[in-house]
Amino acid sequence: MQQIDAVDDPNSFVEDIRTELMRVTQNEDNSQDAFIVHSDLKAIWSRSRVHTLLKLCCLCPENMLDQVADIIIDHYLKTISILVHIPWMQWPRFIGVFLGNATTWKEARIVGRNDDNLPYNLQDLRDFLGNYARGFDFHQWLFLPVRIGERRSASLADYTEDHRLPVLKTEPLGRGASGVVYRETIAPGCLALGSGSWNAESIEVARKHIETQEDFDSESVVIERLKNNRLRHRHITRCYGVVVRQGRLQSKLDIFYELASFNLSQFLTSRGEFQPTSEIQRHVLTQTFSLIDALVLCHEQFYDPEQGHVILAHNDLKPENILVFDNDAESLVGTWKIADFGLSKIKQVVEDSTFLSPDDRISHDLSLSKAIRPPGGYTAPEIVRRGSLLENSSSVQCDIWSLGCILAQILVFTVGGSQALRRFNHLRLPGNTFNYRDDRYFESYPGLGQLRLKRPLFEVLIELCDSSSESNWVKQLVNLVFDVLMVDKDPNGDGKILFGTRPKASTIRDRFRTIQKSHKSQAESITKSPTRPDKPFNRVSISTTDTSLSTRQDIEADIVVSKDRQASTVTSMSISHSISGSVSSNFDSLPLRIITPPTIVIDDQQRSVNHKPTEIGDCGIESSQGTSPTSSTGPVPSLPCRFLPMKILHKSPSVNISCRTMKAVELASDARFVVLWSDRQVVVYSLSSAVREQLLDYSLTADPQRRINSITTFGSTLAVTLGAPRSDEVRERTLISSVVQTHAN
Repeated sequence: MQQIDAVDDPNSFVEDIRTELMRVTQNEDNSQDAFIVHSDLKAIWSRSRVHTLLKLCCLCPENMLDQVADIIIDHYLKTISILVHIPWMQWPRFIGVFLGNATTWKEARIVGRNDDNLPYNLQDLRDFLGNYARGFDFHQWLFLPVRIGERRSASLADYTEDHRLPVLKTEPLGRGASGVVYRETIAPGCLALGSGSWNAESIEVARKHIETQEDFDSESVVIERLKNNRLRHRHITRCYGVVVRQGRLQSKLDIFYELASFNLSQFLTSRGEFQPTSEIQRHVLTQTFSLIDALVLCHEQFYDPEQGHVILAHNDLKPENILVFDNDAESLVGTWKIADFGLSKIKQVVEDSTFLSPDDRISHDLSLSKAIRPPGGYTAPEIVRRGSLLENSSSVQCDIWSLGCILAQILVFTVGGSQALRRFNHLRLPGNTFNYRDDRYFESYPGLGQLRLKRPLFEVLIELCDSSSESNWVKQLVNLVFDVLMVDKDPNGDGKILFGTRPKASTIRDRFRTIQKSHKSQAESITKSPTRPDKPFNRVSISTTDTSLSTRQDIEADIVVSKDRQASTVTSMSISHSISGSVSSNFDSLPLRIITPPTIVIDDQQRSVNHKPTEIGDCGIESSQGTSPTSSTGPVPSLPCRFLPMKILHKSPSVNISCRTMKAVELASDARFVVLWSDRQVVVYSLSSAVREQLLDYSLTADPQRRINSITTFGSTLAVTLGAPRSDEVRERTLISSVVQTHAN
């Protein structure tokens, strides 16, 4: 913070401070949202400036300066900043009006006019500020941004509607079950991170704004119990704080959560042609197990300090309310967490009671309003049969039904990928009836008045079970889905829903642990056994022409790579073209690495496989973000599997682009273009299904004194490094703006 030069004029000093305050004002263009954070006040009000204010403006005696300055710095920075901002012109009265002429904090706090007493009401301000009262009343809110997580109670209003949220940026994300959700950036020092610490830097969060008093009553009770819960779970979305602002007409409730990358529905259905490998399957199963474990906590292990053991039912469990956080380097599918307790309902557990209620507990409704569940794709059948009020059925049992539907989706994705899941979800939509699109998992028996799992969904699950003769874990998961949904799993039946008590979350968790073990055993057995070639992993036909007069000829090449999908291994690779014939390389279960982009390095003479990323060399890659250049001679950076590079890169050291002596191959299932290069020529081809054409041909045949030493990729630009023959000295670096970007999408 720039220091203000010493001045003799008190008005000039105050005006300089006021200018500094205006400079650090956030959202200054909107007076209703403008605020100044306390850390900026501390930076402005250095000890020397407080001394100057006391001595020059307040006429404080020299022998009292140090004592009074300590009190001001610790307890009055907001107050003096408001007075500067008004601007107040009666500074000689400051020590008497606000400190009572005290020289110790113990005496000064008795007066009750320090920062802790903010905000004041207008009438109190008039008592000691007179004509300046209205100005102080208006400007005090600028210095009182909400400190999220500072207050403990969500049942009483902690702030007024005049308090400003410490938001630097805001962007609407969508609407939840009971409010609007925003992506927002919180100013430094305004968000409690736990253990007495606050955010030192700005931080992005999700804010849910509750719009009606009824929703406020329902959600605040649930969130407050989540905050105080002694059994916090890593897979329940973290709540940073609850802010209640008392309004003149109604209260405003804002709940601040950690910000996710996307929800589970988006994650599972947007993977394109991607086929889950055994390793991806393992991570998906791990995250699914953790979600079930989080539900066990809510249903069976939740402890409230005031009520004791209680049952917390979510009541709106669906993939859209499960968030995916891309902040775990060890998980290839991110971290999944349950979120949005907008329709949650808490029921107190009565110990040593007779089992009377459907979930084997006598329960008392602790929420302040009836949580009404609107019909949706994950609505349990009993909601339809008995009505929409949760009191008419077991809300915990409804969560279990929803969990079964989610498990079905995860199963289909884990086995068949995003395309299979999109087809599965489409089967839930028989069409529009009276402008209502029924995407629930069940339907009525024609003419019998009973319910069954929708026939197309039932057939898909039965087919998965029948076709997975070698995947015992798939059969187990299909059976678990049927048992959770309480569906008659007779393959010759109609998928009738059997009404009764669904299994508890803890029972489902134990069975799912067995499924994980089965998957692990199968993956290990496949790794140890010989692999079987599957259909080609990637195939591309390419052709080019060497522009040299002495060697002018067409070259056509086919590159075929086979892999075993179960083992995620490359089993064979062959390259053939019309000049050199065919060159093949076979590998014994060469693993495709998951954390780093899968890369195969083949030595020209020994045809050996090199696994060391630092020795890959001559292989440029392009991150999906395309924000930083990657040198072709540097190590391959660590990227999650879901962010695989978007191309295949081949390198040939020969004068013409002959695949016979291909140096390196980088494989990506979602490759969009291929680059062939030698020391004299670079050619780029599109791998688009619509356009398989040459995009770029860069040749050095006209300049025999130059050689291509390396290639670097930066977004959709190829950087070609040129040098003299047999020399590592780089004489020139030429950037080639490729037309790849036009055809890569």
